[in-house]
Amino acid sequence: MSQTCSYTGSHVEVDAMFGTSSYTNSHLNADAMSQTWSYTSSHNVDDVMSQTWSYTSTHINADAMSQTWSYTSARITQMSWHGYPIYS
Repeated sequence: MSQTCSYTGSHVEVDAMFGTSSYTNSHLNADAMSQTWSYTSSHNVDDVMSQTWSYTSTHINADAMSQTWSYTSARITQMSWHGYPIYS
């Protein structure tokens, strides 16, 4: 007998007039037997007019049995100045 739950969702948004697009994805996983859960999310934004894009990612793990948890996050942004890439 499995006592797990999983959810995945995504959202896409495009604005052709301003040349922007956005993509968001999230995933939630829970297991009642092992008392663990994890959550992963990512968000991408692309702006053609200003030649920028960014990526943000988050990952959380929790384990109630061992009373441990971890959190990981990353953010990357690239901009362009006269065609030369600039990273932050």
